[in-house]
Amino acid sequence: MGSNSTFFFQPGVPSRRNPLIPERNVELTEEIAAHHAAVFDRMGRLYYSREGFDDFYLGKGSTYPDAHGAVGFLFEQGRAAGHRIETENGELAFGFGIKNQLLASLSMIEGGVAKRLELLEHQRDFFRGALAAAEESGPAAYVFHLDGDRGRAHRMLDLLLRHEIEVYGAVDDIAFEDRTYPSGASWLVPMAQPQSTLVRSFFEIVTEFNDSVFYDVSAWSLPLAFGAEYDLLEGDAYRPEMLGAPVTDASVEPGRFGDARPNEAVYAYAFSWDGYFAPRVLNRLQRAGARARAAVRPFTAETAAGTESFEPGAIVVPVGREGEPGANAEIDLEGLLGEAAAADGVDVHRLISGQAAAGIDLGSPSLRPLVAPRTLLVSGSGTPSYRVGEAWHLLDERFGVEVSLVDLDALGGADLDRYTHVVLALGGFGGGAPREEVRDRLRTWVRSGGAVVAIGTASRWASAELLGREETVEDRVSDAEGAGASEDTDAPEAPERPRYADYRDQRAEQLMAGTIVGVELDLTHPLSYGYKRPDLAVIRTAEWILPPSSDPFENVALYQDPPRLSGWISQENQRRLAGKPAVIASRMGRGVVIQLLDNPNFRAYFYGSNRLFLNSIFLSGLIDSTSAPETW
Repeated sequence: MGSNSTFFFQPGVPSRRNPLIPERNVELTEEIAAHHAAVFDRMGRLYYSREGFDDFYLGKGSTYPDAHGAVGFLFEQGRAAGHRIETENGELAFGFGIKNQLLASLSMIEGGVAKRLELLEHQRDFFRGALAAAEESGPAAYVFHLDGDRGRAHRMLDLLLRHEIEVYGAVDDIAFEDRTYPSGASWLVPMAQPQSTLVRSFFEIVTEFNDSVFYDVSAWSLPLAFGAEYDLLEGDAYRPEMLGAPVTDASVEPGRFGDARPNEAVYAYAFSWDGYFAPRVLNRLQRAGARARAAVRPFTAETAAGTESFEPGAIVVPVGREGEPGANAEIDLEGLLGEAAAADGVDVHRLISGQAAAGIDLGSPSLRPLVAPRTLLVSGSGTPSYRVGEAWHLLDERFGVEVSLVDLDALGGADLDRYTHVVLALGGFGGGAPREEVRDRLRTWVRSGGAVVAIGTASRWASAELLGREETVEDRVSDAEGAGASEDTDAPEAPERPRYADYRDQRAEQLMAGTIVGVELDLTHPLSYGYKRPDLAVIRTAEWILPPSSDPFENVALYQDPPRLSGWISQENQRRLAGKPAVIASRMGRGVVIQLLDNPNFRAYFYGSNRLFLNSIFLSGLIDSTSAPETW
């Protein structure tokens, strides 16, 4: 914690406990906390409990055990930030903090030993009770699919299996309301299983809360994070006979590499962009020196096995002849793409003619040459380490894209001409921003063909400093609107005078603590290529909004009305957010400024929104200049 804080141990704020945590857990937490209090009292050391922190987000290290029949504890010590530091409580030494942690660890062991039998009984009763409650409520199961995307399916199934959650394939197609879940690409998670508490936590939508203040995120629905379609089947909608074979292996299902080796010579290779790992296949090709093209219009091509249709975003890799423009004859495309199809779960097709069966031919100007990205990621003081780390991890670790990390303070001396993209996130400790001379350099670089990808707070900075858009104060809806007027007069009642003591709670009500909201994508825009449905879930961790572009074709994604899918959000923020832009892509000279107001790479598990960021890196060159209709 900050240096002026003392020492914290749980329990946290009682009203912010996750309702899935049983009351017995709270009692055991209180009883063990008494051991900590006794030790700190004996030593005369300052501490606090029951405020500041909470047990709501089950992904926290201290709350996660509570969902497994254990009792988790959080300890927080004010940091010395070195050997010694002067604080408002006096001088704080590093050794003092270390001793506090040691005392708490020893009292934790003491409390655990004293409550050994109660803890074991609680863990037994936790799983028995959860299973009994699920069985008592009647047969039910969640069903989900991921649009046939092997990559996202692999990651979501793997996460469920790691938590020992029982998952089954669907025996037949399942029709529910206006959705169809196809067999072979859909899965069922029954509620009646030992991990039913986790199943509920992972899948349920939460919109009602006992408190409006949260230490961490207020929503974490896995299907929304993965971009899955899903439903809860219960009553007559669910029958145990729907369950197929249990899923025991979540490995990526290999993609097809043609149906057979063709008799005809291969003219080109092609693969769709809708697979999660399609960008990784493209990156493999570009790192090998292959030239690839991306379609901006649909087409149907001839393969050895018949015709195959491709949507915008599809990647075409011509073979050509050695020495000819755009040729890849020197590269072992057959071996490279065969390995990629197997490892990345992407279907790769061998095309036997440059003439399309329908749509654009393979030499069309609507098949645009792609440039391999050379990405600079701004890091260091003034940038949020989590957000920078998430972007780096996605590109470098998950997709094999080489990334240069340059400190914000050193950005002015960087050779920007070496790069095609600058990824900018702001808002770390110190809340820094590029200096004026750096801003001017970025403007010039973008106009010359560069792409700035601005995430979160940086997207607001880009609006004002790169694009020159003024942010206006939103007209706030009065509390008296539509209510509060007397029957005899049109004059609204005077608002109640706010009290100083209520400031924290009233301010907290307007914060968005990790709320999952929905956006509507323009599926025809290059940043949306690969998405099959216009609705997409993103996570909001701030209440800011972006000034929209006056050119409506640049507003790629707008928040739904109402925007909330799960989590806490005030009614006022619901109104402010609805219909506002979440993603804007603005051409600036020969380059582009891409604004992603919500972090698409949140904590490395928001797989559904990752594509927005990846498209910003790999497909930004496909974004054409547009203009507002009133200028035509």
